Amino acid sequence: MTAGLHLPIKALAAIGAILSATSLSADTYCVRDVVGGEAKLPVEIEQPYRIASDPITIPGFDGLVFKAVNRHQLYEYDGSRYNLIESDFPHVWGFAFEHGIHVNLNGNAYGFGSKPKVIFYHQDGTSSWEPIEATRDYWDAFFDQGAGEAYFRTSRRADAWNRIVAGRVQPQEPLPIFHGDITRSVRTVPEISGAFALTGGPSLTVRQSSSIWFRADGGTWRRIPMTLPDGARLFDTLLDAVIEVSGDLVRIFPENNAFKPLFFKLADGNMTFAGFAPAGDWTRHPATGVWFGWSGPDAQTKRGVERMRPKAFMLGPGEVRATLVENLEPPVLDKDFYLPKTVMLSGEMPAFLSDSHGFLAFDGSGFSRPAGLSYENLGDLPRVRSLGGKHLSQSEKGVFEIKEDLSVVRFDNFPIVQPWTHLVSIDYVDAWEVFVIADKASGKLFASSNMQEFEVIPSTEPLRSIISILDEPPSVLIGGQAGLVSMTDRCPP
Repeated sequence: MTAGLHLPIKALAAIGAILSATSLSADTYCVRDVVGGEAKLPVEIEQPYRIASDPITIPGFDGLVFKAVNRHQLYEYDGSRYNLIESDFPHVWGFAFEHGIHVNLNGNAYGFGSKPKVIFYHQDGTSSWEPIEATRDYWDAFFDQGAGEAYFRTSRRADAWNRIVAGRVQPQEPLPIFHGDITRSVRTVPEISGAFALTGGPSLTVRQSSSIWFRADGGTWRRIPMTLPDGARLFDTLLDAVIEVSGDLVRIFPENNAFKPLFFKLADGNMTFAGFAPAGDWTRHPATGVWFGWSGPDAQTKRGVERMRPKAFMLGPGEVRATLVENLEPPVLDKDFYLPKTVMLSGEMPAFLSDSHGFLAFDGSGFSRPAGLSYENLGDLPRVRSLGGKHLSQSEKGVFEIKEDLSVVRFDNFPIVQPWTHLVSIDYVDAWEVFVIADKASGKLFASSNMQEFEVIPSTEPLRSIISILDEPPSVLIGGQAGLVSMTDRCPP
């Protein structure tokens, strides 16, 4: 009998489970050219992202829709082809692609067109955008996210708005007018059975609003008296603002960080002003409900003046006054540029606030400074995020996993020694349960199911960066040397 290593059956089963979970065959995936994804301009060869940028999902399209930056065209990527969109909508003119597509909770959508100048409607379950003829040559429009309805004016001098409900134009809607300023934005808030409105000047580009109003369902519009500090402005729109309701307290965090969040209290159908927070980048920590905001300049280029560094503030649930986070200095780049950062990870992980030495962790009860989250350990200006069920940090020092106890483990087998964030892109494909890594310096593409073992995915040309992930059919759109390519599991035998 030959001598050998004998392991218990349970141990053998455990090893088998580990191997089956972590093994990844390189021939499972392949890199294929994307039909229609060829570079057409010299700048697209050097910078492939210009062929496909700003990916979004749009009703009526099964794939991802991209903008070709220097061509002024839109394309749809379906997993293998890059098809020019030639329909009247969507289009790139007049910011229609960036700001003119609005989807309501029922899946129906409005498109504010510029060429042609008409509002389009897309009914959920259909494949095309249809123009609403009564809106042709409209002057301007806005969208009420809470109600899922659109408003439009027919001329610059018109002070009344027509409302569009389910694609049908309704009679003119009486909306607030304040000292000649008409309503510029409306936001219905179903949780409080009412709506807010902002009035502003006639400019198409609204810099600030002149008043804010509230109307309870079935009631009349009433202006909310309020006083802001000297130099403060009332935010310009309610679109994409985060509106948080807690009992009788309503807190509005505007999408534009140049404006202060505003707080109100509701009693007997009347809304009163309750306070504000400093203007800045505000982010909510899901696990605790605490908001963190960085306020102040991101750069200081003037010499001989006192430095005005950004400051961090926190705002707990139900609070109307922000508290300064003491003894926190933002990271500095090249002495003149500050890089304040708040990182929110998935699950019950603490909130991370950057300072000049590393990250502070907030778990709901207080701050701590874990040794593993120092820049000395993680590297300069690391990118920290949740991806594929892991909490990752990436910098020139490597890729690390941040555990739930805030200990940090480096992936020593990571295939790139110095994975600078501007050279190495890491993403995750949910359908495959696989991490995908593109290294611009070497032109190589890697895949891993566990960030411990990595396989090179063969390619006939150097690859530059991951552009986007398509969920169905699952594929990875990548910028190659001569155009777009895709990593796919639909490979020829």
